[in-house]
Amino acid sequence: MELLVVRHATAEDKDAFARTGEDDDLRPLTPGGQREMREVTRALHELVPEIHALATSPLVRAVQTAEILGSAYGREPALVEWLRPEAEYEEFAQWARAHREKKVVVIVGHEPHLSGLVSWLIAGGKRTVLQLKKAGACLLEVEGKPGAGSGTLIWSMGPKHLRPLGKG
Repeated sequence: MELLVVRHATAEDKDAFARTGEDDDLRPLTPGGQREMREVTRALHELVPEIHALATSPLVRAVQTAEILGSAYGREPALVEWLRPEAEYEEFAQWARAHREKKVVVIVGHEPHLSGLVSWLIAGGKRTVLQLKKAGACLLEVEGKPGAGSGTLIWSMGPKHLRPLGKG
């Protein structure tokens, strides 16, 4: 399976949003973050023209990011608890094993959880070996039974590298 990992785009300021009294799970993307994600999505669609599943953290900023991706690919995002920032990586592995017949899977989530998950997939340990920028993405090839050390990193790019690819 190919696994496209996408970090949510720029969200409202955490401290300013906290002053509203709303739960941080409800913190949305900024208008600029939405615009940036649409540009990044065009590039991702060029690099990965077809997807077969789209899963997202249930936090609003990730859902909004996944909805932008989903509209480009004609897919509805599935809300999954294992993409919450505090989730265990093995929860992803269990989900991925149940979906390994899917050729290309996209997941949308948060830092540092996503970088930790990617690192676990490619290196098998708890040490983080990369970091995803907001609206950044990476593509992995996951072979065999998804789990620690089962992935190979194909590419990783931030939005400043992705946006120009979508304009061509």
